[in-house]
Amino acid sequence: MSVAEVKEQITRMSPVDREELWQFMRAQQLMVSPEYRARVEQAHREIDAGKYVTLEQLKELITKNQAARRAS
Repeated sequence: MSVAEVKEQITRMSPVDREELWQFMRAQQLMVSPEYRARVEQAHREIDAGKYVTLEQLKELITKNQAARRAS
């Protein structure tokens, strides 16, 4: 399929489908980006080193912050 054919098909898509396509294309760009890959690799190293917050810990932090805001 040529670029011209792809463009033509895109013009026929619904807004929802175009948004999904845009998200897909953005993800594809990120996957080949050296900067993104470096960030992901760094995140994996940090997780492997135990530098992370569990979902339960995050929920607890949010609850505490919300309570602190209400108290002030």
